[in-house]
Amino acid sequence: MMADDDDAPVENATLIAKEMFQMLDQDNSGEITLREFRTFLSGLPIDLTVDEVDSMLNDIFGDDDDAAIDAHEFEHFLTANGNL
Repeated sequence: MMADDDDAPVENATLIAKEMFQMLDQDNSGEITLREFRTFLSGLPIDLTVDEVDSMLNDIFGDDDDAAIDAHEFEHFLTANGNL
């Protein structure tokens, strides 16, 4: 049985999320820490205001400065918010 073409965007989003997660998880701990994500954002060639960065981090990590997210939580964040 062939895969339904309607599943292709979901499968593609999942693959992209996994690849992004591996790139962001710099210490290969299985989690992206707040520090790892801030490091990633600081290396982007775009200008983000402090408020934009804080808002994005709050959406992902909540208010916990010591927070970390696993691959499933990261994929859910990306796909649930229509980011992928």
